[in-house]
Amino acid sequence: FFGGIFFNYLILTFLFLQFYILIN
Repeated sequence: FFGGIFFNYLILTFLFLQFYILIN
């Protein structure tokens, strides 16, 4: 269960980085 939460945060961080790069 903890692994699923970690993977979920990892995807969220990746999407945020992609969005940040797209804006800049």
